[in-house]
Amino acid sequence: MQAHVLAGMIPHFVAIALFLDFLIKRAPKALLVIPILPYCVYFYYYFAEQQTIKNIEASIREGNPSYIIAYNPDTHALLPSGIGISYKIPVIFSVNNNFPEGYMSQRLATQELCQKARNNKEWRRAWPVNWYRYGRGGFTKRFKNVCRFEMPETPTKQLLKVVTKEDKAKGEKLRKTVYSFFLDDKPLGEYTAATYAALPSFPNFVIGCFLNSAAPSWDCFFNIAREKHALNVFPSDGGFDVQDNSVVAKLLGIEKYTEQELRNFTDYPEAKEILSAIIEKKANETPADFDEWGLRKDGPYQPAISERQGYPSFSGIVFHGNKGGPFRNFIKEHEGRIVYLDIEAKPNAKKFGFTNYGVCKAGEQCNGRTDNSYQLKNEDGSRHFFEEEGKFKGFFLVGAETLFENKYNKGDNDTITVLTFMSPKNLDDEAIEKPEEE
Repeated sequence: MQAHVLAGMIPHFVAIALFLDFLIKRAPKALLVIPILPYCVYFYYYFAEQQTIKNIEASIREGNPSYIIAYNPDTHALLPSGIGISYKIPVIFSVNNNFPEGYMSQRLATQELCQKARNNKEWRRAWPVNWYRYGRGGFTKRFKNVCRFEMPETPTKQLLKVVTKEDKAKGEKLRKTVYSFFLDDKPLGEYTAATYAALPSFPNFVIGCFLNSAAPSWDCFFNIAREKHALNVFPSDGGFDVQDNSVVAKLLGIEKYTEQELRNFTDYPEAKEILSAIIEKKANETPADFDEWGLRKDGPYQPAISERQGYPSFSGIVFHGNKGGPFRNFIKEHEGRIVYLDIEAKPNAKKFGFTNYGVCKAGEQCNGRTDNSYQLKNEDGSRHFFEEEGKFKGFFLVGAETLFENKYNKGDNDTITVLTFMSPKNLDDEAIEKPEEE
């Protein structure tokens, strides 16, 4: 037991000692006021606070909906908050800007199908499935016959999105979380959940001192440890347990799997179709289908490399890691030359440049902390800014790739390459007066 908790029990020991003295008639009855009065005052505030909590619950419950919209897996792509794959959802999405698809999907699938389709090289991964039961007798179970299949994927159905906003004010006993529901960015409604740090049913004192090195001084404290409870703010429904259920699932009409249903799980038709196509493609692939960076040649990370008005041109996306390998190749190949770029860089991008981490060729050992930075500058050496982070377009003079020592990542062969923005009038080909219109 921690010292400040043990010290907090001293007032209870003193009260018990005084009460025992009264029982054996060693102390006058008047001394009973000493142990009894503080407890009476405490329980007065305890019951008053309990009434306050009931009033808060009633107020929030009155403004909360009991239903938002019926989730339909045939028409809705769910982008949730506060709900997991242990509910009856064929696929859920999460925003992920590390991939050009912009989202990561998770599907529940049978273990056999899941393992055949997984491919870490293309970020198709399989994870265990846990089933949770909270409250009294709560437990967690893992099911070996099913798994979560995760991969980059752009939703193609109506996006049913749930956004949460939490009140993070420090020291407040009442904390609220607002769930906002949208269908293709059209607001559907809001629900407010709440927790309250209440006085415990029996006073739990905390007493202690600590050294404040900033002062310096010894600072001591005495308070009552509060207990955070989820408030019952869901409109009257005896079948809803806020501790063991997701309010998002309840508002969307989504049921949770039972243990037996997970044991007897069979694949959703959509998941079976998508994963079977991945398995077939994987079975027929050869080393010739991948480039030197380990990227699929027909995949989303392959740029369009050509010429624009006589200059080498690179058009496409430049993501971190090996996904940025083709860009690094292109830049190193054209060092000292003018090139045309039309790129989208993620996720480590600003309006004046970006950084790739851990770029290395397929099969080679790679230091994931190595930074390859690209800085955009004007011809006078000042930073060149674009309107949107990570989207760069125009003619650039490619500078030399130079090593620099990052004070945080020493010895990692970090590099910087300056890309100087060239205005059309300063291009070195007299026949070119301005870039062609898109």
